[in-house]
Amino acid sequence: MIGFSEKERLLIFAPHPDDEILGCGGLMAKIKKNGGQVHVAAFSTPSDKGIREKEFLKAMNLMKTDSWKIFYPSDFHLRLDTVPMFDLIQNIEHYVKEIQPTIIAIPFPSFNQDHTVVYNACIAAMRSPAKEINKVLPSILIYEFLQIGWIPHTDVFVPNLYVDITAEIDNKVEAFKCYKSQNVNPQYAISSDSVQILAQMRGHEVSINAAEAYILKRACIV
Repeated sequence: MIGFSEKERLLIFAPHPDDEILGCGGLMAKIKKNGGQVHVAAFSTPSDKGIREKEFLKAMNLMKTDSWKIFYPSDFHLRLDTVPMFDLIQNIEHYVKEIQPTIIAIPFPSFNQDHTVVYNACIAAMRSPAKEINKVLPSILIYEFLQIGWIPHTDVFVPNLYVDITAEIDNKVEAFKCYKSQNVNPQYAISSDSVQILAQMRGHEVSINAAEAYILKRACIV
């Protein structure tokens, strides 16, 4: 059993506002409950007159997030592949240096090009640095996306780490409800009902009530 202390600093990289809650809302709530810090960086928002950005700020306030930012304006929504990879990596590296996280959560690549671009940029930015020998590197978690089933058959999300969010599932659902523009159809893959169902399904995989599933990419035990 892995626990979280008050020294934990979680940094989530989200392609778009709402991905952080869909993938990591329970983990965010759990770390805050245990006295740790949570930071979120989203990459772009839709061209919707600022609606999603306002929803993002509401969700961040509800979750008592310690800091949050949006890297690029709405012009780059679903167009992150037009941003030079060097610039994406630089933004990621600078924010990691600023926050000094103990855990970094990044999105699993999917049919959505922004998710794949953010994943690739994060993987490049999280490499072991040659100039910081003997420094404990942050753990890297890869989180899932509710439409992850619609991906190339060669890219399969196979979790190897589960976070018990039985006590945090209500927080996660309420935070997602801040995104009213996204929560429009209970039968749709991205909805508050689907958030609840996926948490229950992942929980049942490890015999608990509710869980978030991750791929543990890297962890250092000292």
